[in-house]
Amino acid sequence: MEKILDEYGRFLLDLLAMGFLIAYLFGTVTDDAGHCGILEITGAQIAVWDTDYNAYQDYDTYEAEAQKGNPVIEYIAAEPMALGENRAADYIAASAWDGVELPFLIIRVEDWRGAEMDLNGIYNEAGNSLNFSAPGIYKVRVVTRDAGNRKTECDIRIPVSR
Repeated sequence: MEKILDEYGRFLLDLLAMGFLIAYLFGTVTDDAGHCGILEITGAQIAVWDTDYNAYQDYDTYEAEAQKGNPVIEYIAAEPMALGENRAADYIAASAWDGVELPFLIIRVEDWRGAEMDLNGIYNEAGNSLNFSAPGIYKVRVVTRDAGNRKTECDIRIPVSR
């Protein structure tokens, strides 16, 4: 029993000495600048610099581009489309955030039941024209991109009369 107390006593004495040493290092040591404690002394030696993100050359461009909206696609005709070949630009318009007219592309046409129709017989991409052979309301998917590569894709319902 005496040997166990001797070992644990020595361990406790070592632990107490270590505690005093740590308390001394963390609390009472000071440097020439008046920093007290090893953590404060070490922290004062670390160089800290601030990054000025407003000084980046492209920040103004990024901020200006972020304020611009996506292109707008809209149906502009006051009357329904007639049967036969019609210029798509007379019925659909696409414009950028600043009002500049944009080219658009028709990528899908559905009939009134929602069935996809073959574009080859309806849309002529070269002449940008639509050719409907039966009256009804057709859903046309239109896509456009502006100079900033902002894309808009939307469905427009086009009425076709006799």
